[in-house]
Amino acid sequence: MKPKLMGWLLAVILPVLMGQTLPASSPPTVRLAGTPTPGAWFPAQLIASETSTTQGRPLRIYDQHIAQMFAVTGGLCRQFPKVQGWRWDYRAGGGTLPMGEFRIPCDMADTMLESFGKGRTQTIPVQIGKQSQNLRVTPLNLTGEQIPRWLEVTANFRPWVNSAGQVRQIMSALKPTKIPVFLPSEPLQAGGIQLFFTNEAAKPNSYEIGLYVFPGCTAGACTFGSLRGERGGKLSNPSKEFPKDTYEKVTLAGGVRGQFVNSCGAYCTAMVEWVNNGVLYQITGKNADRDGLVRYANTAIQAGAR
Repeated sequence: MKPKLMGWLLAVILPVLMGQTLPASSPPTVRLAGTPTPGAWFPAQLIASETSTTQGRPLRIYDQHIAQMFAVTGGLCRQFPKVQGWRWDYRAGGGTLPMGEFRIPCDMADTMLESFGKGRTQTIPVQIGKQSQNLRVTPLNLTGEQIPRWLEVTANFRPWVNSAGQVRQIMSALKPTKIPVFLPSEPLQAGGIQLFFTNEAAKPNSYEIGLYVFPGCTAGACTFGSLRGERGGKLSNPSKEFPKDTYEKVTLAGGVRGQFVNSCGAYCTAMVEWVNNGVLYQITGKNADRDGLVRYANTAIQAGAR
């Protein structure tokens, strides 16, 4: 995960984290419910006193809070290195206005702060359970010509959307397609990270949905795979040009006959495909395993055509 995220950060965020530290709004309160559990996503709260987070120029209070969220995540990940990531409950108005849940994996926060953090290390209070502790954080530096790039980052760093919400959004975007759509009802995961749906293409006889490991990021480094449907499509056939590719017959939910294909180059792209009423359906995943993709396909089939 780290190399992929590093690539995205180098391409997208490196130009942002430069210059002098921008004066921030009143420091928000950071709260943890208790001592973090190793290997898990742990909940945290970022509570701001401001009622309106759209004020401020050139960076809004909201943009500053997102920067603080990344900085604090880096500090928490260093203090609790076995935690996978942090689920931020971001609230304004002293906690009365929910702004959404934002998830930041430790590997992304650590890479960002270790590679690009230019601010002076600070100590901030963190409420852990009933006790207050001091946490060392490195703030992000945002100024001058880098500000528009940071605004682009915060525009794409969206709140977490549950699976039902993602399905509604995707189905709305897929209205041009006339073929049945198969989508899982439950969140898909890769390496413990939830995958996010993004509409790639919708035509009367085909559609493609991207699967990404980070909300708002559709760069190659954030790409996991895709869900596709094509009327009249055929199952893949072995090719003499790629003799090492793997082809295996699989039985999917409801007795549906399918095929697993794994093709490797610089990295491996795995795929499970099946045909239903003349429509070819495919689920692909970068460096994915057969059992995982079969499970994804089964959840989509069991959810039924949409």
